[in-house]
Amino acid sequence: MGLVALAVLVMAAAGQWEPSAGWRAACARAVAQLRGDLGSAAYLACTAVFVGVVTWMLPPLVVPALGCAALAVVAIPARPRKGEPERLL
Repeated sequence: MGLVALAVLVMAAAGQWEPSAGWRAACARAVAQLRGDLGSAAYLACTAVFVGVVTWMLPPLVVPALGCAALAVVAIPARPRKGEPERLL
């Protein structure tokens, strides 16, 4: 469970990272994001487990699995939530 929690924090921080702010600010924003939206933490935990299982089953699939993780890091915070107005891109 600790490894999954660490993976969720790392993925959330990677999604919040900006070159000008650095990793400490990204980690702080990631913790705030995860506290405010437990659904995104659950989705990122599922993504971390998926990457671990796929890599364990067939190690050459680590590259596509990490691509799926990168997609999840970008898409999960941008998903529509209940009670929020829809955003048009």
